[in-house]
Amino acid sequence: MKASNTKKYLMTSSNDNCVIIVSAEEKTHHNDVYLSESTLKANVKNGKFIKHEKLIFNDSPVYVLKEDM
Repeated sequence: MKASNTKKYLMTSSNDNCVIIVSAEEKTHHNDVYLSESTLKANVKNGKFIKHEKLIFNDSPVYVLKEDM
C-alpha cells in the first residue's frame, strides 16, 4: 500500500464562527467537511474563499469565506 502525499482539506468554523478551510487530517466537529485540493482551488479562483494574509494552521494557509472577512 502506498502512502498518500495528498493533503486533506477541511471546511470547518473558527472559534469566532467564520467558515474556514484548513489543511487537516482529522475533523474537529461532526459538521466538518473534507474537500479535495481541486475543490479548494476552484473556490479560491471564483472568489468564495480568500487566503488569509497572516493566519497559518498546520504550517499551511487558512482560507476564509469571503463573506466572513
